[in-house]
Amino acid sequence: MALLVGLAQLPAHWVAVALNHFTQGRVMLVEARGTLWNGSAFMALGAGVGSGSVHAWQQRLQWHMAPSGLNEFTLKLSDAPNSAKAPWVWQLRWLPTGWQIQAGAV
Repeated sequence: MALLVGLAQLPAHWVAVALNHFTQGRVMLVEARGTLWNGSAFMALGAGVGSGSVHAWQQRLQWHMAPSGLNEFTLKLSDAPNSAKAPWVWQLRWLPTGWQIQAGAV
């Protein structure tokens, strides 16, 4: 139970650190706020650790993630949350072989 409570409140900053580590500096979340489930950050893309080449998103990227099954999550990303523009949606599925990511519908 404590693990579930911990995951529910996992800070977005920790997600940013993990993403930077697992992508070897190719995808970075800068000034991350919120939690794993609801948060925002500026996204930056780089050529890897030590490259010195980084291209940053101009607007804060916002996300909302929610369980959609026992081993599935729906992730919605938006760079303009107050506009009529539809968010980007992905289905994340945990399989014994690893994560599967698929573009989804709103």
